[in-house]
Amino acid sequence: MSDLNIDWSKVTEPIQFFGLSETFEESELKKAYKSYIKVYKPDLHPEEFKKIRKAYESLLNRLAFNAYEKELE
Repeated sequence: MSDLNIDWSKVTEPIQFFGLSETFEESELKKAYKSYIKVYKPDLHPEEFKKIRKAYESLLNRLAFNAYEKELE
């Protein structure tokens, strides 16, 4: 994730946006999120921040759902 310029037309999945593997850990997600937030601060880039936050929350929900599924097994 060395390039923090966002081309939203090429982003189809939140996982693709953050450059994570399908088996990502929460710590990897947080690290990627923080690196984008340092560049796209909410007061300077409100629209980009909203999209980044939405992608982050979507992946957090995926982690929570996967943990729930494992508990049911």
